[in-house]
Amino acid sequence: MNIRPAIIIIENQKLLTLKYCYSNQDVFCLPGGNLEFGENMAEALKRELKEELNLEVYTNELLLVGEIHTEEKTTLHCVFKGEIKDGKPTINPKETTAIAAEWIPLADLKNINLYPNISEEIYNMYINGQRPELYKGQITQVWH
Repeated sequence: MNIRPAIIIIENQKLLTLKYCYSNQDVFCLPGGNLEFGENMAEALKRELKEELNLEVYTNELLLVGEIHTEEKTTLHCVFKGEIKDGKPTINPKETTAIAAEWIPLADLKNINLYPNISEEIYNMYINGQRPELYKGQITQVWH
């Protein structure tokens, strides 16, 4: 099982994402990455955001845990709340295949391909003030 910590950073009612293009469609990912040996999830998030986006971040509480199962692998997504401590999101092409860092308005979340597919949970947290269950279970990854 792959463990992928990710971070939700909201500024001005917009979500920070990494934009990719797979099979001629845009896919937006929550910033994050894979653990290195001996690293905890907060350390991994700080390292990944520094490497990929030139950001120093604070990681706060764990908001949601969910699984995505594919034939190739199972990934456990651990999504934290965070904020930018220093820097502006700038893609480092040596560390990521993302084509851009993009701020997505919360109102538009339901219209994008978000990985992991937790647009509804993010919208409900930040717009409706509803906390999701910590353990979501299986996340159905649907592509538009």
